[in-house]
Amino acid sequence: MSFEVLVIILSDLGSFQHLLTFRDYTLYVRIYKLMSRSWKNGIYELLLGILRNILTWNLKTGALYVCDRIDREELCPNTAKCSLNIEAILSHPMQLHRIEVQIIDINDNAPSFRENEKTLNISESSFTGERYLLPMANDADTGSNSVKSYKLSANEGNFNPETLFSINPDTGEITVTGKVDYEEHTAYDIRVQARDRGTPSRSVHGKVLVEVTDVNDNIPEIIITSLMSPVKENAEIGTVVALVTVTDKDGGNNGLTRCHRLWCSSSLDSRALF
Repeated sequence: MSFEVLVIILSDLGSFQHLLTFRDYTLYVRIYKLMSRSWKNGIYELLLGILRNILTWNLKTGALYVCDRIDREELCPNTAKCSLNIEAILSHPMQLHRIEVQIIDINDNAPSFRENEKTLNISESSFTGERYLLPMANDADTGSNSVKSYKLSANEGNFNPETLFSINPDTGEITVTGKVDYEEHTAYDIRVQARDRGTPSRSVHGKVLVEVTDVNDNIPEIIITSLMSPVKENAEIGTVVALVTVTDKDGGNNGLTRCHRLWCSSSLDSRALF
């Protein structure tokens, strides 16, 4: 089981400093022993503050022990440096020992996105180079253990997102690099990976659904299928002589069509015939 790295800097009224570093320590390991010439005759008091549930002191031997897991993110959630102070008071004669406990971060947290899925609306008329900002990933760790890079990754299908989009590795900003066509794809399902540079490195994947907004960039297509040619002069009213099919590749209201009466090149009035 991994723990934070514990660094203890001891200063005795500024007369000296002592540095101890512990990695992967276990509970109840002795991390420091306070020595005093008058220890046997002294009355000792330890002011642990918020560390009282994490550290314990043997008043008989002067040994300082870790009695619970140390979590830097819980002790110092909003600061890069986590430094906590302990004061040890020894009487007969009076001595004051100031101990600074520095908690060094390890990469025990993976990045995370606030939302597992983000939807982007991109018009098919968008130009190459248009940029869209995504919410950045969060990481409770600090320094190199925090989020450092973003990249696009392929989803379960065959679509390669890098054919149409690129991502800024530092900010997670997505840029359109290809032609987005509503008539080819109404939406794109892509994955964004956020990774830290800790050891070992940790990462998270977020889903980005790109919904393409249609523009009216296609004209209707007309297909006329003749069912009766030539038309007999004694054809009854209501006889179907041709089938007219109108299609439009655009979607929504852009794809709706309306047909009007046919225009006839004959001298006869087509409106009276059809």
